[in-house]
Amino acid sequence: MAASITRFASTIAAMLEGLVDDETFTPIYEQDLRDGQHRNPTEDPNYFTTAYFHYPQELIDEVLETGFRFEALLAIEGPARITKDFAEHWQRPEIQERILRIVRRVEAEPTLWGVSAHIMAVGTKV
Repeated sequence: MAASITRFASTIAAMLEGLVDDETFTPIYEQDLRDGQHRNPTEDPNYFTTAYFHYPQELIDEVLETGFRFEALLAIEGPARITKDFAEHWQRPEIQERILRIVRRVEAEPTLWGVSAHIMAVGTKV
């Protein structure tokens, strides 16, 4: 298994966390989108650290380049991360099960991989 942060993570975080007007964070997420290079020019840990953020296909390619057979790419958070009042819903077993049912149905859907901040590739040794 190999996990990575998607190239869209900072942009989605900016929208969800109200950082679209943060003049320090804007060039950070713009660079993430441009080339995947996440750079924090400040000492503020809220802007994360230095890292490379992947397009989903890049993680698949890396798994294949290492000689593994690609089996699956899964969204770790997927659309669950944008669930309104998630913490409250998660406390209700019937709603928690509904959320999990949704996640299981879409976690491997390629058109939704970028909604997840983190993705996981599964490969098997050839």
